[in-house]
Amino acid sequence: ILQAKGQRAEGSPTLHRLKFKSIPVDLVRVKKVLSSGLPLVLGTNNFIFEDSNESNLTLRNSENACLGKHSVVIVGFCESDGYEGGGVLRVLNSHGKGWGKGGFGTVSYGHFLANAVDVHCPVPL
Repeated sequence: ILQAKGQRAEGSPTLHRLKFKSIPVDLVRVKKVLSSGLPLVLGTNNFIFEDSNESNLTLRNSENACLGKHSVVIVGFCESDGYEGGGVLRVLNSHGKGWGKGGFGTVSYGHFLANAVDVHCPVPL
């Protein structure tokens, strides 16, 4: 988030300037970055949101290319044989707290590997 000097209103939250670098679409690398405490930005193709249970929404592939692309922030992961590819990435969506469970949902490892367009990691300036 960029903010020009002098534009910050008194009492407003502090904004930070971030730079990102592209990393490979690779689960080992993604888990390593997440384990270090950093989030990632994921760009993905052909998504729909599927209501998989009462407390979670899942991002999965769609055959309809018209659905386009979307970006989410990856904030964690969970290993489980119950999901396509053996686990899920926990994501924060931009649709607000009314989406998923307080704005969070999951992306299966299988969807990630098949549909990720790019992954970006914050780096120090």
